[in-house]
Amino acid sequence: MKYQDFLDQYPVLNTLITTLLSNDLLSCKLDDWEVSKVEVFSSTFVHNAENLVAFRNALVQHNLIVSSKFYSRVYIKNLVRLFNVEESLVEKQLCELILSKQVAAKIDRPSGIVTMTVSKPEDELLDAWVGDVDNILDLIDTTAN
Repeated sequence: MKYQDFLDQYPVLNTLITTLLSNDLLSCKLDDWEVSKVEVFSSTFVHNAENLVAFRNALVQHNLIVSSKFYSRVYIKNLVRLFNVEESLVEKQLCELILSKQVAAKIDRPSGIVTMTVSKPEDELLDAWVGDVDNILDLIDTTAN
């Protein structure tokens, strides 16, 4: 069975996955997602509370990743207002994304500013480093002669 065939059987789950793959900011209110219609979030499921927390965290992380594409500097309070969640949740999820290298950012907690940067691929960094070393060697060669 193909994934799309499986998802076609569960329209709410299909909507959840499709929207999580988009580049749009998503509502972090669980009521907006009709989660009660998805089995893993229903009260009869064994770990439904943990699943709801994980889903909300995934929504916040998705919004942070999308925000990092559009903002270079943003106040944490603006993210809190935009996502409609607690500040501690935004900070925690942002730290997890930074540690897992999904987002390149720095948090200035005293001023409440997050500076997002575009991380360069490793091969570009290596090429830049090699270019810098070549320049230094050229300077040494020039000054030695």
